[in-house]
Amino acid sequence: MEPALNSDVAITAAACWHVLSARKFSYFPKILDFLECIYRTAPDLFHYRHYAKLSLGLRARILLDLIAQNGTDDETWKTFQKLFPKTPSDAVSYATHRDIHKVQSANASFRSMVKRLFEDDEFRKNYMKEQVALEYGEPFVAMLEKLLRELLVRLNTALSKNNSKQLMIALERYLPCTQVDDSIDMSL
Repeated sequence: MEPALNSDVAITAAACWHVLSARKFSYFPKILDFLECIYRTAPDLFHYRHYAKLSLGLRARILLDLIAQNGTDDETWKTFQKLFPKTPSDAVSYATHRDIHKVQSANASFRSMVKRLFEDDEFRKNYMKEQVALEYGEPFVAMLEKLLRELLVRLNTALSKNNSKQLMIALERYLPCTQVDDSIDMSL
C-alpha cells in the first residue's frame, strides 16, 4: 500500500526538506515541530540519539539566529528557556543511560555557552562575529540536513508498509502544530 502522495504528512515532510535544504532559517521552528510530532507519534522510527542530535542542532541554530537578529532581549531569553530547559524531558525508557548522559551533557554545555552570551557583551560580540559561523555554519547545517534526510527516508519506508495506515492516522492527528505555512516561499 503506497501512502497518498498528497497527504498532510508527505506535504509537511517535503516542506521541511525544502526549508532545510534552502537554508530558510526563520522556518526551522516548523522543522522542529514536525520532528517532535514524529517522535511523539512513532519514537521507534529512529534511535533516540538520532532524534536528540537533530533536535538539539535545530534548537541551537534557532536560538543562535534569534540572538543574531534580536540580541539578548527578554523574548530571546524566554525562547532560550523554552528550547533549552534545565532538565530536558525528551528521554525515553529505551534510550541508553550513555545516550541520555551524552544528550544531557551537550544540553548543559550549550546552556552554559548561551548564558555567557547573555551575561558577557564582549564575549557575545566576539562569538557572534567569529565563532558562530565556524561552529554552527554550513558544515553544521549540512549535518542537520543529513540527519533529516535519514529520518525522512525512514518515515517514507514506514509509510510505504502495509501497516502504514495506523502511523499515517497518528501523525496526521499531530500535524495541526506543523501545518505548512502559506507564507513560506517554496521557490528556490
